[in-house]
Amino acid sequence: MIIDEETFKELYKLDFNDNYISRKLNIDVEYIKEYRRINGLIEGKRESAQENPSIKIPQEQLEILCGTLLGDSSLQKHREGSNPMFTTYHGESQREYMQHLFDKLEPIGAKYKEYTRLDKRNMTEHITIAVTTPCNPEFQSLYDTLYDPISNKKIITKKFLENFTIKSLAYLYMDDGYYCRNTAFISTDCFDEESRQNLIDHCQSNFDLLFRHDKRKENSYRLRLTSYDFKLFRYLIDPYVVDSLKYKLNK
Repeated sequence: MIIDEETFKELYKLDFNDNYISRKLNIDVEYIKEYRRINGLIEGKRESAQENPSIKIPQEQLEILCGTLLGDSSLQKHREGSNPMFTTYHGESQREYMQHLFDKLEPIGAKYKEYTRLDKRNMTEHITIAVTTPCNPEFQSLYDTLYDPISNKKIITKKFLENFTIKSLAYLYMDDGYYCRNTAFISTDCFDEESRQNLIDHCQSNFDLLFRHDKRKENSYRLRLTSYDFKLFRYLIDPYVVDSLKYKLNK
C-alpha cells in the first residue's frame, strides 16, 4: 500500500489523529498507525476539522505573535474559509526557545510536540519541535494584515506593526536574527522592499533604532542595524531573550 507522504505530513503537523488521516487518505487506519510507529511519531489529538471557539489574545501574546510571525512562524488555514491557526517548527537546538514560546502562548491554547523524522538519505534521525494553536477567529485580523490576498505571501503592513513592540523585536531576532561584524542582522529574504522599509521606519520612530537594507545577493536583502545602535538594541531586547540565544547579543 502506498501512502501520500506529503499529505500525511501536512495532516500530522495539524495534529490530526490516525482515524482522521486514514479517512482523508482513504487508507486503512491500521496502516496509518504502523506508518506512524515506523517513523517514531506519536498520534495526533484532533479528531475533526471543526473550528475551535474564539480565544481572546492578551496583549503580551499579541506582541509575541507579531514578532515571531515576521520570523519563522506562520498563520495557516487548513481549508478554504477556515480560521487561521498558529504554527512554528524548529530543531532540537532550539528546544529551550520552543519550550519558552509554548509557555508564553499556552493561554491561547498552544500545544507542544516533539517528533522524530528519519532522513532516508543517510539514515539519521532528526528531532522536530512544533508549537501550534487551534484555529482561532481572533487570528483573522493578524492574517489579513500579514498576508497578501493575491500571492498569499507575507508582507509587513503599517497596520500589522501597530502592535509591534520591543518585545516583538526580541522574538523576531530570536527567530531570524544573528550577530555579525559588531552589530545585529535580521534575515528578511522573503519580504519586498516596501515591507522592509515599513519595518525600518517603525523601529526608527518607535525605538530609535536605525536599520538599513543590506543586499546579500540579487533580489535578496537583510536588515543591518547601524553599529552605533547595537548597545541600545542589546539593552532593550536582552530581558526577553532566552539564555540559550544570548550569543546572538554577543554575550
